[in-house]
Amino acid sequence: MKAQDIIAELNQSLDMSYDISENLASIYDFLYRQLVDANIKKDAEILDVVESMLVDLKDTWEQAYLNAKKSL
Repeated sequence: MKAQDIIAELNQSLDMSYDISENLASIYDFLYRQLVDANIKKDAEILDVVESMLVDLKDTWEQAYLNAKKSL
C-alpha cells in the first residue's frame, strides 16, 4: 500500500506541460495497477516486475542528473 501511495504521488506531481510527463504518467499508471494486482492476488512475482521497472527508472533519472550536472 505504501508503494501504491508513492507511485500515486509521483503521478500527481507531474507537470503535464512537458511531453515526457505523458510517458511517465503511463508508466506510473501501469506500476500502480501492477501493485494493486499484486496486493489483491498476493503475488510476489508481480512485485519483481515492478521492482525491476523502478530500478530501471531510478537508473535513468540518475543518468539524467549526471548529464545535467556535466552541462552546468
